[in-house]
Amino acid sequence: MIKLNKSRKPDVLKNNGAKWTKKYLTLRKAGGKISKYLLTRYSHPKIKSAVKTDSNNKCIYCESNISHVYPGDVEHILPKDRFPQLRYSWNNLGYICFQCNNNKLNYYVRGSEIINPYKENPDDFLYIDGDLYYPKPGMKRGLVSIYYLKLNRPPLIEKRREKINSLFNLIEAYVEETNQTVKAIRLSAINIFIATDQEYSVFTTTFKNRII
Repeated sequence: MIKLNKSRKPDVLKNNGAKWTKKYLTLRKAGGKISKYLLTRYSHPKIKSAVKTDSNNKCIYCESNISHVYPGDVEHILPKDRFPQLRYSWNNLGYICFQCNNNKLNYYVRGSEIINPYKENPDDFLYIDGDLYYPKPGMKRGLVSIYYLKLNRPPLIEKRREKINSLFNLIEAYVEETNQTVKAIRLSAINIFIATDQEYSVFTTTFKNRII
């Protein structure tokens, strides 16, 4: 999980968000039938494109490249069933993989919320050792985020380990290189490999910074 920045609200949401919210809340309160069209307006193609760009096409929580295994969609940071007024809120929308979204479901406890990488720096709550996440001492929200999102689930650990092993080979080649021109090229390759648009960049960056 890395710190992310929200881009400007897409025009389609800026122009229609308040209207959609009002209509949805009115129908919900009255027990009226809500069309699928209205229910899914938060995943409008232009909104989806924006959240994907904001997170470099990765899940905002586990950093997996969603499109590699699943078409991906717009999901809610605070559960929409518990916060219906935020169904179309730009600040509550993110690109979240099916597994992380399914794991967190409707979880919300005031004061023990899952980390919001748009509003907070995950590094303040989480410690990385190898391919595993640990909560920093005293940071219960780090523990909550690891537990409810299952951030140390076996498939993630395996993928992180593969990335770290590949990075190790790049670093070893860099350290052993004596030709300064080639050495600079190898360092450039390392920096590309750990860039924030790459999968599990927080793990590869941490590994690189600890051994170089």
